[in-house]
Amino acid sequence: GEISSLQNGQWVGSLTIIDPKSGYWVQQDNPQGASISITGSPLVNPIYNLRDGAQPTLISYPFTSTQDVACSLYGLENKITAVIGEGKAVMWREDLGVWVGSIDLFEPGKGYWVKHRPEASTNFQWNQCSVTTSSPQIEQFNFIFPDDWMNMGIPAVIEDLENQLVRKRSNIKMKKVRKRPKRKPKPKSKVVKK
Repeated sequence: GEISSLQNGQWVGSLTIIDPKSGYWVQQDNPQGASISITGSPLVNPIYNLRDGAQPTLISYPFTSTQDVACSLYGLENKITAVIGEGKAVMWREDLGVWVGSIDLFEPGKGYWVKHRPEASTNFQWNQCSVTTSSPQIEQFNFIFPDDWMNMGIPAVIEDLENQLVRKRSNIKMKKVRKRPKRKPKPKSKVVKK
């Protein structure tokens, strides 16, 4: 990776060009936050080259408006298995055929870690959705990110989140398997005619 830092009003380091298709981590010390102005031309849904194998790739979200996650990822489940945002995630759940997670919208100016299937092509392009586009819903699930997730390395974070999804699947299967105890039949009332 590349890194640059602001020292005495000058950027110093190996990162000299911002690639609009890449995502970047920005660390700052101001508790109120900070703004960075970047100028350039908007991208028209570029094609990203993801890392070989199942290695996650940090990429940008190229559009100027938010998009529904289910629409953005519709039909990409044969290529993408997980998308990780800042403290949120969405993963493909093969057994139900749905995306599961807590990211509702992809947002402009945000970067996302994208994990793809090892056997899939490394070329990736977000779906561009319109207001009239109909898509399946996301099954809501709040992944619990470890406190030190930013220091763990993204492959370890994804493994932890995938394990949570496996535990969720097991709990659902256990609920389906449990049988209700049989109720004892109520005694029949006898009606005596006089």
